[in-house]
Amino acid sequence: MPLEDMHQLPPEPVALSVNLASLACKQSPQEALQIEKTCASFRQYACFQRTARSGQAHRISVLADSAFPPALRGGTDEFAMRNRQMIDAEIRNQFFFDSVLLSMGVPNSQDPAVSGEGVVDSSYAEKVKSVLKSIARDWTATGAEERSESYGPMIEGVTKYVKRGGRVLVPGAGLGRLALEIYQQGYEVQGNEFTYHMLFISDFILNRCGIAADHSFRISPFLGATCNVLKVEDMTRTAIVPDIDPQAALQKQPEEVRALNLEFSMSAGEFCAVYGKQEEAGAWDAVASCFFLDTAPNLVEYFRVIHRCLSEDGILINFGPLLYHWSGPVLRPGETLEMYYEHNKHMDARYMSSVDLCWDDIKQIMINVGFEILEERTGINAAYTKDEKSLMH
Repeated sequence: MPLEDMHQLPPEPVALSVNLASLACKQSPQEALQIEKTCASFRQYACFQRTARSGQAHRISVLADSAFPPALRGGTDEFAMRNRQMIDAEIRNQFFFDSVLLSMGVPNSQDPAVSGEGVVDSSYAEKVKSVLKSIARDWTATGAEERSESYGPMIEGVTKYVKRGGRVLVPGAGLGRLALEIYQQGYEVQGNEFTYHMLFISDFILNRCGIAADHSFRISPFLGATCNVLKVEDMTRTAIVPDIDPQAALQKQPEEVRALNLEFSMSAGEFCAVYGKQEEAGAWDAVASCFFLDTAPNLVEYFRVIHRCLSEDGILINFGPLLYHWSGPVLRPGETLEMYYEHNKHMDARYMSSVDLCWDDIKQIMINVGFEILEERTGINAAYTKDEKSLMH
């Protein structure tokens, strides 16, 4: 994985604090709908899990094969015991999501007002399962090794090339742990995130969670896995969220740095739309991007925006793979361009314009945009939301 160093909205003082009514008023009708679907997917988490279990039980009952172990056959004590394990894990996770919703001032899964709401798209439900693994990565002891693998080189790059007190932008900040750890080193930091699932969870953890019993949660982050599972207990095992007190961590800066009164914040919005504005030109001493560049529908646009928002001696520090999120369908033999676009007209336009590039081509693009490559490291092993109990690890 490449680590590159090259030639980035002073908002709220601590972190993004979500007031859903206020947020929805500022959004377009489409964005307001996405916010509501995000909240609904949190509310319906346990329902999706329970339904998936029911579907599996039905398939096993149809097969009616005595080779299945008792724990998979309805009506046995072993089945009831496993079912109880799953239900307990679902309740743990749902309680966490309900607490997030409660903090936002919106109905949770226990609110009678939402008893008749429509079922959200499966894609939103999948994002909730993905967020659980991201929580494990960023805010539990389980993720310590992963954070060391990827955040370690990032922090090393920032402290090497950026003077204390400098302004650091962290695009694709996810749940905010990297941004917080860079801030602790003595920098003014702003994390930027686009997805509402991540924004709402990061706000809750950063502003409302701690290590005290009444401010922490026990979740089962790997519940719902269906592949490469060694044993059921691996899915239902628990982790404490968070593993540190975020508010206390915000105060843990050296005395001389604290005197600079540096800000830590999270901003919401699509990266190019937020930081491509004129007022962002030359505003940042560093952009620290981790597992971010391959989220670009247009990598050239990302680099132009980053280059423009960096100060004269600013630097980009990047870590991550090239697992392109917007990799589109290929042109098939015998297919004209007209046929190609017609065949794929149902897809998001970003899939149709994204180009998958090799690292050498990307480096040339960066040079053409105006970057100077100072340092490069490849071959660094780093996982992303891995399950250490999985048969794949």
